[in-house]
Amino acid sequence: MSTELWTDEYRVNINVNGTVDTLFVMPSINISGKLFQYMEEEVAPVSHAIAENIERVKIAGDITPSFFADILLNYEKYDIKDDRIRLIIAFHYTTHNRGYLNRKSYESSIG
Repeated sequence: MSTELWTDEYRVNINVNGTVDTLFVMPSINISGKLFQYMEEEVAPVSHAIAENIERVKIAGDITPSFFADILLNYEKYDIKDDRIRLIIAFHYTTHNRGYLNRKSYESSIG
């Protein structure tokens, strides 16, 4: 079940030569959701940096590693006086942390 913000986290069991390993796939941005639509229609036109990253997300289907790096390394490109940009940055970090928190919750629930 997806939300307006994220797709669901899921896990993949991989069997290699009789050894099973579980990989957790972090939730990704829901590119059909309202927040992504807002980013694309309202924020990208006023921010070249956001517009570039929106295109990368559309191609990759998720927030790309370069988007994470860009916000950290090229923060001066983002006008943090603009509430819309701050919202996108907050969402960006929340998405990054959501997978970690979901995995920890899952791990504690199975013992």
